[in-house]
Amino acid sequence: MLSNLCRNRDPPPPRAVIKKLLPYLNRLLQYEGNKNVVVDTAWALSYASDAVNEFIDDIIESGCVPLLLRLLASSSANLISPSLRAIGNLVIGTDEQTQAILDAGLLTYIPALLNNEKSTVVKEACWVVSNITAGSVDQIDMVISHNIMPCILEIFYKGEFRTQKEACWVISNFISGGTPAQCAYLLNQNVLRALCNILTVSESKVVLMVLEGIKKLLEISDQYGQLEPACIELETCGGLDKLEELQDHTNVQVYQVAYDLIEKYFNDAVGWCFPCYTFNVFETFVSIYSVIRYRKLAVLFCL
Repeated sequence: MLSNLCRNRDPPPPRAVIKKLLPYLNRLLQYEGNKNVVVDTAWALSYASDAVNEFIDDIIESGCVPLLLRLLASSSANLISPSLRAIGNLVIGTDEQTQAILDAGLLTYIPALLNNEKSTVVKEACWVVSNITAGSVDQIDMVISHNIMPCILEIFYKGEFRTQKEACWVISNFISGGTPAQCAYLLNQNVLRALCNILTVSESKVVLMVLEGIKKLLEISDQYGQLEPACIELETCGGLDKLEELQDHTNVQVYQVAYDLIEKYFNDAVGWCFPCYTFNVFETFVSIYSVIRYRKLAVLFCL
């Protein structure tokens, strides 16, 4: 009954009602007599957190967040899924609300979730991370320090396509809001190779998002004198061949971005002599760690 009450969104339940329910939901999350009770309670919180933004502060203040996070360590996908959905809804809020969830320890659970055997859990975890990388520079730093990005990049090689789409949003938000030093970290994690790995997918929106990410990374590399190793990385991983193939794409935007990238960065590539080049630009970028970033627009992309 509580779950169904919180589920209503048109209109959502009154805030006063939710605030009265939260102490009971807090207790039910700790109930050990029946797992289904905990599952239903977690779903109730996921519905409440998805209804009205003002509910996010109420849920945070209720003390439910640490209990939801504890459920993320469960071996049961039935417990993980609603808890992860609730947490994901909470980090969609303001940077301050997101920070409260991060301070509660969310990121310590993410690597294991990104390696979960259930693809639905991995997809939801990517969605959560994409909302975090759409936040502040400091929050992106927290993602880096918890060694989450290597797990995200691995999805480009072994994940299901719907999960890879969420991973694309993680990278896109990271590049849009990150500093040059943070983007350099991505480059050193072989992000160009990972992105090029899905340039052949059929969904134009995903291909365009990847192309825009590559474009931004090359622009940053060019700005700080690291274009040559970036272009070499892109060519040696087969990315240039894929860009050339995309010039025959039926989507005009995809064709145009691919064409522009080749014209701007690879027009003189024929006859290049590739040296034995170590692609390590992080130290160079750290010295000019500027706070150039772009505010997030849309952060929810859950298909």
